[in-house]
Amino acid sequence: MLGLGLCLAIGKKAAAGAAPPAAIILSANRDVQGATQGTVIGIISGGTGPYTVIDATNQTQVNADGVTLEDGPVAPTVGSKTIIIHDTGTPAAADTSFTISTVPQAVTVTLDTGQDSGSSPTDTITNINTPSLKLSFGTLEIAGDSVDINIDGTVYTKTLASGDISGSSASIGFAGLGLPNLSDGPHIIKAQHTRGGLTGAYGPALSITVDTTAPSLSSATGTKTGSTTADLSAATNTTSGTMDWFVDTTSTAPADSSAWATRAAAAPAKASGAAVSTSPFTASATGLTAGTTYYAYFRQTDVAGNVSSYAGSASFTTDAAASFSLADLNLDGWWSAASSTVSNSGSPSYSITSMTDASGHGNTLTTSGTAPTFDPSKTQNSKTIVSFAGSLGRLFTSAAFALSGTAGNKKNASIIWIGKCSTYTSAPRAVGFNVSGSDNGTTGACLLYHPDATEMKVQTGGGATKADTGTGAVVANTMAVVIATFDGVNSKIYVNGVLKSTVATTTTFADSFTSLDIGSSPNGGNTLNGGFAEVGVVGRVLTSTEIANIQTWAHDAANWAI
Repeated sequence: MLGLGLCLAIGKKAAAGAAPPAAIILSANRDVQGATQGTVIGIISGGTGPYTVIDATNQTQVNADGVTLEDGPVAPTVGSKTIIIHDTGTPAAADTSFTISTVPQAVTVTLDTGQDSGSSPTDTITNINTPSLKLSFGTLEIAGDSVDINIDGTVYTKTLASGDISGSSASIGFAGLGLPNLSDGPHIIKAQHTRGGLTGAYGPALSITVDTTAPSLSSATGTKTGSTTADLSAATNTTSGTMDWFVDTTSTAPADSSAWATRAAAAPAKASGAAVSTSPFTASATGLTAGTTYYAYFRQTDVAGNVSSYAGSASFTTDAAASFSLADLNLDGWWSAASSTVSNSGSPSYSITSMTDASGHGNTLTTSGTAPTFDPSKTQNSKTIVSFAGSLGRLFTSAAFALSGTAGNKKNASIIWIGKCSTYTSAPRAVGFNVSGSDNGTTGACLLYHPDATEMKVQTGGGATKADTGTGAVVANTMAVVIATFDGVNSKIYVNGVLKSTVATTTTFADSFTSLDIGSSPNGGNTLNGGFAEVGVVGRVLTSTEIANIQTWAHDAANWAI
């Protein structure tokens, strides 16, 4: 409700005993539209004073010259009333009166709840062409009041019923106004409030944009970029809003939004809500399966919330998985239980007599002490392994062994171990570079298990530098892929493709090792209670891609279920 306030600036009183003054004059327009409390509406002159301002509801005494007079404290309702100014001085001037009119305050127009569609509930862009409007009144509206809604210069009048009103606001639907559908594009809406023939000013204008046209997609494509990746694109006529997409093996587009949600959830590659700023929209799909035929599907939602028809690409097929084996690494030494390079004797223990170097570099392994066993009838995941029973001896190169690299500056090396260990004692050795009887001297290195068989370490620099997987990184009596690398700056250790530890090291390896040892230290101690499927060494640092390929090969191709 709008309150009326009357503020008078009071002129100087006449001197006592003077002749009766001229009539009281209010030197301003007496018909004040929408005056509020504290508004100066005129200057009183004439009379003697003090003065009394009288209306139908109250009167207020003026106490001193120049004091602001407020007509209150009871605020009058919207409408017109007569104000009387009475001179209480002696002599007194005749009363004077004037009329003041109070009109409704301005109305604020907004889109009603749920009518601002799309990604933002406050951008006034909507795909609803008959939106419900919320009118917020400064003057409390009552049934029978009317409101003029001006849309793009055309005025539509609505008489308010009690059902339209909620507190100081009203929700007005287009249907209730008999309005036509708004066309796509910008629109200006404002409103004014009328009661008893008195109409307030228009409130602030609401600018909205109606957009009921969905984006249009075309030229959807999917192009393989490898065995597990693809580039995707779709042309659009609307470079705003968001794009959803997925890739799957079904050749038909989803039937509806429910089918879209189901298929997208199961898709190997997908995205939701990707921003669209250019055409064509592009994306990259990863995690696909090698040698598989796929289709890409797109749908776009514009800022007004309109959703395009689904666009699907032609089929595309990812590259076949690249074949990989340890032979691709050009290792300096490679000994495999899965090859025909194992020579053994005796039954049923099948004691190993030698293992040929599968890398082709001639680094044949022979046995020392009680030979480890190789029994084709005893397997791990259907694969045979070389077994050490803790008390058994070791396998070692019978001739000096050298890593590739520059003589006098051999800082780079990698060790590959695909094997397992059970609990034992004295830090069981997996692989070691022996220099004059020590596999952890200043120019050698070794890969060893903790006695509880749940962690491994790579040790070099006289045992001072140890990169450690941490407890639980490997599981006792369970096959794992463990890779150690050295680059003259750091030693690193990976388990099943994951980097577990990095430790600074400055080791420079010997140009030639006395031997390479598997299954124990050079002196026959620290024997292994376990076995291996593959051991490889090379005088360089394996790349992250090579480490990933080894892991994939061990899991898939070699079927170690690691």
